[in-house]
Amino acid sequence: MPPFEGKARDSRAQHATTSRAVIRKSDPLLAAQRGVRRRADGGHWNKYPENHSPPRMQDARRQRLGGKQQRKQRLHALDSADRKTADGKLSEWLRDLAVVDTTAKDLTVGGLLERFLSARAGRKEGTRITEKAIANVFKRTFEPGMGTLVARVKASALLTWLSEQGESRNWKNRTYNRRRLFLSQMFGLAVADNAISEVQNPFKTQIIRAKRKEKVFRRIPTPDQFQTIVESIRAQKCNAQHEDSADFVEFLGLAGVGQAEASALRWADVDFDSARINFIRRKTERDYYVPMYDWLRPFMERLRERAGGKPAHDERVFKIDDAKHALGNACKRLKLPHFTQRNLRAMLIKRLHDGCDAPSRRQNRHAP
Repeated sequence: MPPFEGKARDSRAQHATTSRAVIRKSDPLLAAQRGVRRRADGGHWNKYPENHSPPRMQDARRQRLGGKQQRKQRLHALDSADRKTADGKLSEWLRDLAVVDTTAKDLTVGGLLERFLSARAGRKEGTRITEKAIANVFKRTFEPGMGTLVARVKASALLTWLSEQGESRNWKNRTYNRRRLFLSQMFGLAVADNAISEVQNPFKTQIIRAKRKEKVFRRIPTPDQFQTIVESIRAQKCNAQHEDSADFVEFLGLAGVGQAEASALRWADVDFDSARINFIRRKTERDYYVPMYDWLRPFMERLRERAGGKPAHDERVFKIDDAKHALGNACKRLKLPHFTQRNLRAMLIKRLHDGCDAPSRRQNRHAP
């Protein structure tokens, strides 16, 4: 290119810039009408208003940035220096935006705990008492604290709490698993309420594993030991309820039922004509019956005669709810192992098994 052409081009550009500057300085109104404004980035004078660009540049900028407002809304720290990992985290985060309720983003662990206990108000009393006790320990000893956001809780924090509490309190495996179930249900409620997503759920079953169930060894009294225990309880004249306690213990061993079912038994449930006793399982609320075995019928007839021969249908068969203290004291006096009321039920199961009384075992649906 000849030298004079380059100089002429520079001269024309300088003249245009100078003329625009002169117009703006001399007549601001004329400059505004002609659109003589300096760009916001300090570039050359042009005819487009401030903060605006030609249409083609605007379209290109929208495609490149996706919109300034959208870019601000999607700003999120992925904590990753690897592009592939960052892409995966970004897709998970965007998916969570469509699932998680934004109004529940400030939910704390303490708030979730109260919400969970309120949701469990319809459970049985024993379950509520157990969960309330677990909640009190969790509230006092959870290391991050009750003010921690649910979305910030880590799986390692839950695992650490279970491990430390299990070691300090000497939990058995079934106790550990019960506390683990409590955490699983509580954070599962947070997922169900869309407070956190499934990905954000800190309770990871692959990390927080259940412990193997311990093998339970139950002491089962022999028939001779059982009879000795009943006679010892009945001989305690200083106890005003010695007869009632002895009858209760003897019935558990002869019928093979639980303490809760025996305490709720009424004479309307005892059918001498059909030779069966009807029960309702306390835990499952299902009905079942126990046949009047040859060793059980004389005992029930004796109780009926003691009740007057024709007791009222709604009258309770036994006046007490349990006899664990009388049973425990009898075992101490006789220097026997500590038998529980459940061991008496197991004694009948073993008796039926050893005697190969298959039909009776099928009829007693309470027995395992």
